[in-house]
Amino acid sequence: MFSAVTKRGISNNLYCLRSFRLNSSLVPPPTLNEEESQVFQKLNKELNPSKLDIQDLSGGCGQMYYIEIESAKFSGLTMIKQHRLVQGLIKEEVSGWHGVRLKTTPKKD
Repeated sequence: MFSAVTKRGISNNLYCLRSFRLNSSLVPPPTLNEEESQVFQKLNKELNPSKLDIQDLSGGCGQMYYIEIESAKFSGLTMIKQHRLVQGLIKEEVSGWHGVRLKTTPKKD
């Protein structure tokens, strides 16, 4: 029973992490709620990422998020500066959350 729940949870998480590229910008996956879509659109517009994944880690209550983003705008920045850049863009949204985990990487050429 435990392995079935684990497998189902993993497959759901993988589905939630997908993002789609259409032309030069990413399209949010249909699984995002309204707040997640706003964050996705804001980060997509400002950072033009090659990868952007948003996942609700709080079980659906919207209090803890994981954001993974890869962008050329991170090139030459330390990880702390990359995180500050992202947090500065979504500071209004984050103020209502319990927390956020970030994984930022510069775009690989």
